[in-house]
Amino acid sequence: MPRKDIHKDGVNTRFSSTNQPANAGRRPNVFARYVRENRVSLDDIKALISSMLAYDADEIKKLLRDKKDKPPIGAALIFKAIMADEKKGGIENLLKLIDRTYGKPVQKDIIEISDIPDNAKDRLNMILKNAHGNAGESAPAKAAARKTAGRKSKDAQ
Repeated sequence: MPRKDIHKDGVNTRFSSTNQPANAGRRPNVFARYVRENRVSLDDIKALISSMLAYDADEIKKLLRDKKDKPPIGAALIFKAIMADEKKGGIENLLKLIDRTYGKPVQKDIIEISDIPDNAKDRLNMILKNAHGNAGESAPAKAAARKTAGRKSKDAQ
């Protein structure tokens, strides 16, 4: 048989303006605190990662297995990511490390006019002429040209 006073139990646990959970806030970033307290520069981090990328697989395995002189957890994680790439035969983690160390290469998109088909060039020229306006054309003629610019004529179909 269900309880008839169950709603009374919920009164004490409901959120209201007076009954709010304690706000723990954000947890402090241990790495950021270490960098700030020890005045580690971005160049120092880049130098560390660059030197780590120079290790070969056997050296990394030896470092990770060493019980006496363990590498710091950050270095161990980077080494494990490099080893995971080596096992898979991929370079995803390695590329991420290189991008974060040296920056991503600048990509430039170059479009050659010769790559545009002739019919697209003609249409583009017509659009540009209409956008800049032709002195000899009237407003209704321009509007009619815009309406039919993307349609095929019945004769062409």
